[in-house]
Amino acid sequence: MVVRSANGWTANDRSVISTRTVRGTAVRLAVRIGPAGDLLLEIAALYDLMVQDLDQPTADDWGYAERPIRGSTTTVSNHASGTAIDLNATRWPLGSAPEVNLSANQIATVRAIVAATKVPSHPRPVVRWGGDYSGRKDPMHFEIDDAATEADCARALDALRVRYGRTPGVHPEEDDDVSLSAEQDHMLRVVFDELTKRLPNRRGPGGQAIDGGGGDTVLGYSANADGFGYRLAIELAYLHQKMDWLHDNIPAQVTPSGGTPLGPAIDYDQLAAALLRTLAGRSG
Repeated sequence: MVVRSANGWTANDRSVISTRTVRGTAVRLAVRIGPAGDLLLEIAALYDLMVQDLDQPTADDWGYAERPIRGSTTTVSNHASGTAIDLNATRWPLGSAPEVNLSANQIATVRAIVAATKVPSHPRPVVRWGGDYSGRKDPMHFEIDDAATEADCARALDALRVRYGRTPGVHPEEDDDVSLSAEQDHMLRVVFDELTKRLPNRRGPGGQAIDGGGGDTVLGYSANADGFGYRLAIELAYLHQKMDWLHDNIPAQVTPSGGTPLGPAIDYDQLAAALLRTLAGRSG
């Protein structure tokens, strides 16, 4: 008898599962081989980049597990088919609301990431977030939606990568094989050094130094004594969203009726690059 998980995929078969590293982290997740697993790994990589760090002392990021849905003895969990993952699981008490662990901006970012997996061939986003369940919430949980096919997952993966500036059509494990020129390699090392250098000592509400401050990087969390935290990647994503809006809603040049253009076309790519350089300079 073929066992299937709640979303319709074959389950309890370790031969269709592989354990792979989430890009940009040391976290390894056991997920389904093929587009479904690739899509979940991309979700995890974007979550780490834009929402919350996955690399921490506690190993609490989970994938494949042969078990029923919690609270049921008959319905097979989507984890059992390798089509579900849990991220930073120990931070979430069972049934907790998203606000327990995430800020409003982080919640909005998660929803934007999931929404980007919507493709014409499937009626809903191909990835579903447990934080938006109508019943008991499960914000650690991401899964392939009911009745989504491998083809749907492949299309959703490409759509997600296009939305967030990654290369569509490339398997996550192939990205490291891209050849770089000596100049590109040097530039990459400079960028890496800038993003991973330790920040100056953090300051308290009165501007005083905090013992042990400066332990974060530009792309990591920087927390002040008042509890405020930010992540540069979220600001960059917001900037890209605003640039997309400008590109879609403002004409490249203004032309009077029947006349010649009033000015040269606006190069939005150059404008975006200039804004990013300014933001990077302020955060360095």
